[in-house]
Amino acid sequence: MSLARFQISTFVLLLVWAFNLQAHEFWIEPADYRLTQGDDMVADIKVGQSFSGASVPFLTHTVARSEGWHQGQRYDIPSTYGALPALRIPLTGDGLHVIVHETEENTLRYRDDPQFTAFGVEKGYPDLLSQHRSRYPDGRILERYFRYAKSLITQGSSTGEDIRVGMPIELVLDSNPYQTQQIRGLLWGPDGVLANHRVTAFTKAAGDTLGDAQHTTTDAQGRFSFPWPSGHDVLLDAVMIRALPDQGETKPRWESLWASTTFSAK
Repeated sequence: MSLARFQISTFVLLLVWAFNLQAHEFWIEPADYRLTQGDDMVADIKVGQSFSGASVPFLTHTVARSEGWHQGQRYDIPSTYGALPALRIPLTGDGLHVIVHETEENTLRYRDDPQFTAFGVEKGYPDLLSQHRSRYPDGRILERYFRYAKSLITQGSSTGEDIRVGMPIELVLDSNPYQTQQIRGLLWGPDGVLANHRVTAFTKAAGDTLGDAQHTTTDAQGRFSFPWPSGHDVLLDAVMIRALPDQGETKPRWESLWASTTFSAK
């Protein structure tokens, strides 16, 4: 690895470690959600909390998938190591584009039980620590996690629909927010829709440092909805946490799958 790549990787590891001390949302934040014909799509990959965070450069070895979808057709979104903003590509095709970014596996060691408790409570798993300690009374807590981010961007007109692109956890809107001014959809998990599961909407107006959070719970069919936040950008977030087969204290005993979708209500 070159010195430059080593320095970039070290910076990102320190950045992610710092945000891992709290819940760590992961999302695509475009410079502009509404493009005109001929504009480049430019977007940051961000990690942080409450729709506020730091931009992460494109690191090839951490990316499992980087692509876009337009009218049912997939296209690659290539980038270069260390690129910041991480994503930049000329878009072709009028209407709605679904931008997708998926990470490889990451691992996290929790510093103490209260940190693990806070994570579970925030993401809708208030009994997470008691579940863990009932199986493992002592020892450290290791988790592996994957991030699955989408962003809805328009070029020219706003025609088109969000689609399910096959990620293990995925938020899929069943109405185009740019046309209907509605936020409603389905939360999908590895084995179908996720019922009775927390979904959070962070909304942020121009000039805001932090996003306002609203929580809801999916119904028996995995559906969710939120009021329309006129004049704000929106980050939808959902996390699935599940136990892994025990392979010893040095291996992760928990797995979290993080879904996000961003779009604009401006």
